Amino acid sequence: MKKTLILSVCICLLLGCLGCLPSYAAGEQTTMPQSASYMFSDSANRKAAGIFTMSLPEGHNATSYSLYWGDATGNKLEGFTAVHTAPITSTTVTAALPLKSSVPENATYLLVYTKSEQYGECAVPYKIGLNAATVQTGNRLGQFVVVSDLHLGVSKEAEKNFVYMLKDVKATAPDASAIMVVGDAVHSADLANYELFDRLCEQIPDLPPIYRTPGEREYLSPDGYTYDPTAHQANLQLFLDHIPHPMGLQLRTPYYTFFLNGCPAIVFGADSYENGNAVYSQAQLTWLESTLKSINRTRPVFLFMHEPLPNTVAGSADSQGFGNVKNHAEIKKIIDQYPNVLLFNGHSHWSMQDTSNIYHFPGGSRAFNTAAIVSLWEIGAGAPGGHELAGSQGYYVTVYEDAVLVQGRNFATGEWLAEAYYLLVVEDAPEQTKAETTQKPTTAKPSTTEQETEPGEDEGGLRELIAPAAIVAALVLIAFIIVFRKSTDTKSHD
Repeated sequence: MKKTLILSVCICLLLGCLGCLPSYAAGEQTTMPQSASYMFSDSANRKAAGIFTMSLPEGHNATSYSLYWGDATGNKLEGFTAVHTAPITSTTVTAALPLKSSVPENATYLLVYTKSEQYGECAVPYKIGLNAATVQTGNRLGQFVVVSDLHLGVSKEAEKNFVYMLKDVKATAPDASAIMVVGDAVHSADLANYELFDRLCEQIPDLPPIYRTPGEREYLSPDGYTYDPTAHQANLQLFLDHIPHPMGLQLRTPYYTFFLNGCPAIVFGADSYENGNAVYSQAQLTWLESTLKSINRTRPVFLFMHEPLPNTVAGSADSQGFGNVKNHAEIKKIIDQYPNVLLFNGHSHWSMQDTSNIYHFPGGSRAFNTAAIVSLWEIGAGAPGGHELAGSQGYYVTVYEDAVLVQGRNFATGEWLAEAYYLLVVEDAPEQTKAETTQKPTTAKPSTTEQETEPGEDEGGLRELIAPAAIVAALVLIAFIIVFRKSTDTKSHD
């Protein structure tokens, strides 16, 4: 009986080991690319746009792929979201990526992660070495934060998102010089909402100054729906009484200027509203133009304005309905004369991961969609042109002697948005035009270092697993033979 039991165990072990061999040999995991490459449109200026190509073997099981920036060790760049994600429908993938973002300075690879429904994301990426040039930024001058659309007073979720943002600023940029709120800090012109703002800020000690641009919400009646032109001036005064002035003065208008990390900053607020559209008085337009004329054109100018100009950044297209500025043509004409303006807009709540997140004026200036803290919109079903998402986004802006880095951040998850990472060299118009029109595309070739993933490396790992299984099977077989021979010898002796 004892011998029979031993033989049964040996047989089970042997069959189990032999059964493992086919599954290991079949390579049961998500198929990796046989080859992949990325051709930059403008690698000299570290622009991320380009053409991605990938080949997979016949019979592959990959159903989608994601691209990530990778560090020098070949791991995902810490804290960054995916650069691009798309389905796989054939053995060859070619995708033109119209990215308007930049390649992060510490990115060495573009990592390709394939994914299948059965096995999930492949643990080992295919690595494409990057040859994007290094941009000379000069010394760091400082950093500030730009957010929009807090809507304090509308819900507990708005309060929670605001506090999350403040805590993230304290942890990520403890030396930040300012937090700029590009409108709709409160849900309506209600004193209780302003007092709520102050109480929440008091929970986080040693915050940088928080400057605010008025949005349409700062002029709405406490019900959050009604705009009363006769109450406009009183609501404006409530706003002016509850924001700090950089020079400690009492503000008298919704527009003012100061210096931020050594650069001019302009707060630009509407003088009135007509049918939901912001209206800027001729006096303010004249002030804006004279202010820009007096500024050194080779230094960046930060302009903060709640409503976006129509058909510029994400959310402002005619079909999306958030380009609510009545005299937008006059404002656009003024800004377009100055290539060093960096304009931050709020209002639409549109996610920064939209391809239209940044807009380039013909004259060289840029506009940025600042998304929102309270909630986000994205393209999809529903009106106006999208649907609402949970989330909280804003920018960290780092000022250097020769460049400005604008980094999109998801405060809710603590991640950097790879699609909203912009390294900008602010120059005068003639030099900038020359740089943008003479650059030739270059190809990023796969790296040939030892860290490069070859298509056969995953098969080698399986072979390493096969060998121990074979050894175990051999030992079980030997044990079986020994037990069988002893049993035979005993019977012969008897």
